[in-house]
Amino acid sequence: MNANAKSAILRGLKTYAPPKRTPLRRKSWASKTGEARPARGLRRRSKGERPKAVAANDRDHSMFIRIRDKRQTGGYCVFGCGRHIGCAFHFYTRIHTATRWDDSNVVGSCSGCNMENEYRPAKYQSWFIDRYGAEAWAALGRKSQTIVKWGVPELKAINAEIRAKLKKICLDRPPTV
Repeated sequence: MNANAKSAILRGLKTYAPPKRTPLRRKSWASKTGEARPARGLRRRSKGERPKAVAANDRDHSMFIRIRDKRQTGGYCVFGCGRHIGCAFHFYTRIHTATRWDDSNVVGSCSGCNMENEYRPAKYQSWFIDRYGAEAWAALGRKSQTIVKWGVPELKAINAEIRAKLKKICLDRPPTV
């Protein structure tokens, strides 16, 4: 504000208004892409090929693990809590891609034990060590720390292996009475 404007305000001749700023204008969505904007509820990102392959591997491997361990324990949680198997329990979480679909890293458990592992993992680590040994735990830990980036062909090959194991375990049903 300049000196003349200040003196004019002080004399009461006119009120001071700051200069108007023009807001930054966004370009409309249509002008960026050249097409009309779809309705809000209809805009959906489609999954790429890799996320679909990872999801298929997770689904099939979880099914294989749950069926395998239901056969071994009669349908109850492997940790002996007395509840039914409802999910696949990973000793090293699924973020470790090297051990994500490793059969020795995953067992069938109830959702309660799976959730409790987040807060008290030592109980389940000791169960693993009692059952498979400290050497197996150390080897699994080393394997989980390796960095692996699976491509789509490798993911599809892993899925084929998982499906073959799943098919084999489903065909080897115990006789019903």
